[in-house]
Amino acid sequence: MLGSGFKAERLRVNLRLVINRLKLLEKKKTELTQKARKEIADYLAAGKDERARIRVEHIIREDYLVEAMEILELYCDLLLARFGLIQSMKELDSGLAESVSTLIWAAPRLQSEVAELKIVADQLCAKYSKEYGKLCRTNQIGTVNDRGDDSNADKNISSAQIVGPGPKPEASAKPPSRPMDTYDNFVLPELPSVPDTLPTASAGANTSASEDIDFDDLSRRFEELKKKT
Repeated sequence: MLGSGFKAERLRVNLRLVINRLKLLEKKKTELTQKARKEIADYLAAGKDERARIRVEHIIREDYLVEAMEILELYCDLLLARFGLIQSMKELDSGLAESVSTLIWAAPRLQSEVAELKIVADQLCAKYSKEYGKLCRTNQIGTVNDRGDDSNADKNISSAQIVGPGPKPEASAKPPSRPMDTYDNFVLPELPSVPDTLPTASAGANTSASEDIDFDDLSRRFEELKKKT
C-alpha cells in the first residue's frame, strides 16, 4: 500500500515531536499535581477525608504516569542517538530492543495525548515487521518494559492512607513514597484527552535540534530516574 513503507526521516521527525509533546505533558501534569496537593491540605483541614482520599489517588496515578513519560522520552532520545543503526541494519539491534518494543507497546495507550507516538510506532513496525509490532502491543515479545500492571497500580492506590489533619496538613497531603523499583516496573494507564489549549509541536520547531547526542548524558539521566523514590 502506498505510503506504508519505512521512512527514516519521518521516524526521526516524529521522535523529536514525541519528545517535545512529552515534555509539555510532564510539565502540565506536574503543575496540576502541585495544585492538587494544596487542595488536599484544605480538605484535610476541613475534615473532608474522603474527598482528600480521592485526590490522593489521582495524584498517585499522575505521578506514576509522569515517570512513565520520562522513560519514554529517554527511549526516544536513545533512538535518535543511535539512528544510524536503525538506518543501516535490517535487523533490530539488541541494544535498542527494549526502547523500540516499549514505544510500540505504549503507543495505543497514549495515543489520545501523544498522537505522534502512533506514527513512531507505525514506522518502527514498517521497519521491523507488522508481526513484531503485534507481539510488542500484546506484550509477548519479552523486551517490553512493562513488568508492572494496572492491578498492581490499583493496589498501590488502594493502600494509600490519609491521616487526619494535624498542625501541618500539607505533610498529610503528600502521597506515599513509591518503591525504589518504580522505574523498572512502570505502567501506562489510559489517559484523558489533552485540552485543546495544549500547544502542538511542529516539525519546524525541531529543525535546529542538535544532531549530536551525548551518550554519557543519556546514561546519567537513566541513572537519575532509577534513583528517584
